[in-house]
Amino acid sequence: MRAPPCTNIGSGHRGTISVVLPNYNDGALIGRAVDAMLRQSRTPMEIIIVDDGSTDDSITIIEDLCARHKALQLITSSRNEGVVAAQNRGLTQVRGDYVFLAAADDLILDGFFESTASLLDAHPNSALALSDVLIRYANGHDHGKPVHMHLGLTTQPGYLTGAEFTRRHVAHPTHLLTSSILYRRALAESLWPLNEDLRWHADYFNNYVLALRHGLCHVPQPLTLRSEGGQSYSGKSRDWSHQKHVISRFFELLSAERFRDVASQFRQAAVTPDTRVRVTWMLAVRTDLRWYWTPALAKRLAWGAILHGLAPYVPSIAYRLYVKLFH
Repeated sequence: MRAPPCTNIGSGHRGTISVVLPNYNDGALIGRAVDAMLRQSRTPMEIIIVDDGSTDDSITIIEDLCARHKALQLITSSRNEGVVAAQNRGLTQVRGDYVFLAAADDLILDGFFESTASLLDAHPNSALALSDVLIRYANGHDHGKPVHMHLGLTTQPGYLTGAEFTRRHVAHPTHLLTSSILYRRALAESLWPLNEDLRWHADYFNNYVLALRHGLCHVPQPLTLRSEGGQSYSGKSRDWSHQKHVISRFFELLSAERFRDVASQFRQAAVTPDTRVRVTWMLAVRTDLRWYWTPALAKRLAWGAILHGLAPYVPSIAYRLYVKLFH
């Protein structure tokens, strides 16, 4: 039986950390990701690797890692079920007070666990703690130099209530990326399992629900390195034939009873996981979604459409402007 999360954090207790790390044919990357976690000054109590039916040499590599590091566990699947399904399998096994959803093609930098977990220790009302991010583009638009994603939420490490976060988000729209988030299990597990209908935006949706309900902690320093585009899972969102169904479900869920308490805050904060012109069109033609329109959202989508239009012609400039304006 899984141990319950600690409830007295904030009174000097140092919460324990669990990691869920899905893997599908990432044998060449998995060792590097694990090593970055084990090098942290505050190490996780467990790293649960969920292999999602890999056909490369991943299993052999992971079994060797498990033999050398007692904190590692391996869960295997006979077939490929997808990232969200793999995350959900791992989440059923976590025992730590705090949870990190890792990716084999991303890296956490020195100090990530210490910085984010210390904030969660100190602020027991916060559902999550996150840092700024360095983004590395697989298409080479960063010219080999990762782009610093400034969240612009705080200037010093600290806590924002849900209402404070909403106001900051209106002034400086951003994206709450899972690659830089440490969750408080006692609050986050109310939204588990992750909704597989939302695919690559399942965690993104939950991130905003948690932040708007309970507030968040922010470290204004880049402590993770995230891969964008290419073969990364999030990169699949560029295919509109799939993305349109995910985006539609994202907005539809806000009318569900269990999310009505945060729906108005989503709208006020102009939260959208996609800023392309097709999202503008979807919200305009769908009468059931028009309630979500605000001047702030219109502005965000307009700028997004402009920058996505510029990307094929001045890619490096467009990508850096996008990160600066909307991340």
